[in-house]
Amino acid sequence: MQAIRVLLIEDEEAVREISVQMLELLGCSVRSAADGTEGLRIYTEDPQAFDLLLIDQNLPGMTGLQVLEEAIKLKPEQKAILCSGDLESEHQGAVPRLSKPFRLADLKSMIAEVLERPL
Repeated sequence: MQAIRVLLIEDEEAVREISVQMLELLGCSVRSAADGTEGLRIYTEDPQAFDLLLIDQNLPGMTGLQVLEEAIKLKPEQKAILCSGDLESEHQGAVPRLSKPFRLADLKSMIAEVLERPL
């Protein structure tokens, strides 16, 4: 079975590094970006290269939701999870959310749930 291909967009370097390690422990293939602009540049190069986007909700310059909206214009069926330490302030129904800090088990469970959803 092919590894799940994840694009992680997280502006906090320590959180990004730990998240990459967690995703790799779960057997994922990971590319990471430090902000929404960089993340969209990577994504735009080949939207089909990613099974899942894991995006920080609060990025400098643009929100995680704005990044996701741009990604969906290129690939409407794109699966994604938004992460935030403050989920109460920006709850947006349909987009799966993961509260930071998260544990490996929480990340694994959320990824499985999101990828098993029908398109």
